[in-house]
Amino acid sequence: LTLTFQASATAPLHTLEGTLHLRDGSGKSKKTYAKPLPVDLTVCRCIVDRGVTLSYPTDWTSYSSEPENGRVTITTFTSYDRGGLIPEGGAELRISSVLTPVSPVAELIRAEFEGRFFESEQPTSVSGFPGTQITYAVHLGPGREYRTIAVYVPGTSHLHVFRLSYNVQDTQGVQHELAFHQMLSTVQITE
Repeated sequence: LTLTFQASATAPLHTLEGTLHLRDGSGKSKKTYAKPLPVDLTVCRCIVDRGVTLSYPTDWTSYSSEPENGRVTITTFTSYDRGGLIPEGGAELRISSVLTPVSPVAELIRAEFEGRFFESEQPTSVSGFPGTQITYAVHLGPGREYRTIAVYVPGTSHLHVFRLSYNVQDTQGVQHELAFHQMLSTVQITE
């Protein structure tokens, strides 16, 4: 039995307790098909797009920056600095989903990082799908170096990429990474 509930992004976050009754929906019968089942329903802030569901913390904000291209952005801030830069203390999570490419993911990663250095590469798993996590830095000038953690997850029909970016000098970097991994632990890939 699968039940799906949707709520507005402004709905209060809380847990509802109650019972679930399965009944004939025709209105002709008052017959109950199953004994009442106790349920706990937690209202959360979620992204549902291209076969990916992800819950995110209340202090992050979701923007469907390019939904037609399969891109969604979640940030800890409300506006970018001049030039589209992540503000001090801020973090950005970009989620993209594209049709699964013909080339293996390892080849795509090598091509993307050709001639560039990345700090680490390690296997990971998201929603039961094997993936690859790459950590790298992007230098944008004095005082502007971003750390990015990119997780590549090939699903059944789409390649999903989750990219967390924040300023390397940010004292909240560890908290941003913890929030990122917590968000990844909520991902459900249902394509």
